[in-house]
Amino acid sequence: MSLSVAASPEAPASKPTLWAGRLLTALPVVFLLLDGVAKVMQVAPVMEACAQLEIPARVIPGLGALLIAATLLYAFPPTSLLGAVGLTGYLGGAIWTHVRIGGPAFPVAFPGLVAAMVWADCTCASPACGRSSRSGDRAAHMEEKRR
Repeated sequence: MSLSVAASPEAPASKPTLWAGRLLTALPVVFLLLDGVAKVMQVAPVMEACAQLEIPARVIPGLGALLIAATLLYAFPPTSLLGAVGLTGYLGGAIWTHVRIGGPAFPVAFPGLVAAMVWADCTCASPACGRSSRSGDRAAHMEEKRR
């Protein structure tokens, strides 16, 4: 007895689906890259906020570099899952830091919301959402332009 699986042709993603995917990718990437660069550059408001959270100044540039690296991994489709895992760890640490200090609700919840956007994007890059990978966005866009 043999079992064969026939490949089903994928329907091209609709324009709203493509734009939703692009937005779910772009928002966290832009925010996290800006945050990482601000940490590496040791911008005064970042240093003040980290001091309030009792984060030593010597580790802030390293945190920024780690955030930039994880964000870039997430931004490129072939490594997006690895980047999402790295960002989940980073953002989980951010949540823990705010909980440890006893911070207000929004700073505690915001990293979780960013992580939810990252994973929503990774999840919607599956065939169930009408596209097989984020790299398929460009191909679908080029196909639309040809029509």
